[in-house]
Amino acid sequence: MRDKKKNRKRALWKLYEADRRNMFGYALSITRSSGLAEDAVHEAFAKVAASNGPVRNLRGYVFRAVRNEALRSVAVRDRTESLNEGEPELMFALPPGSNPDRRSEAREEAALLERALDDLVFEQKETIVLRIYSGLTFRQIAAILDEPLPTVASRYRRGLEKLGARMRNLGYEA
Repeated sequence: MRDKKKNRKRALWKLYEADRRNMFGYALSITRSSGLAEDAVHEAFAKVAASNGPVRNLRGYVFRAVRNEALRSVAVRDRTESLNEGEPELMFALPPGSNPDRRSEAREEAALLERALDDLVFEQKETIVLRIYSGLTFRQIAAILDEPLPTVASRYRRGLEKLGARMRNLGYEA
């Protein structure tokens, strides 16, 4: 029993090292707050590390736990804070070390993209974020969301179509 727990913790650490940015981005797409997103990722890993049940797909299981923690934190925030407090953080802005001449333009593009993403139904937005920004396969996304593979692929395709149309309506030209 002790070896199983030690192996799970080792596997969790490897997963954390490999996917923490992807999981943070996923949580950020839900919470729109870097603090809440970071808390959701850490809380999910802590809960999975403390659990004893068998897990077939650890990566999918942890992504699902991150999703649940992010949704929980949004519900708590919405009950306790005014929605008008501050502006939501952008998910897709360039990192601090990037070209300063490009930062302003990239920030505008990121804000435009996020406005367009926010117009999608949550399930489409979630699928697009998991596929493009977290780099997951449709099979992995289906496992995380507990949805059939064709449903996930269809949401992604329809979401991209709507996203492209919305970006054009907002004046973005690639």
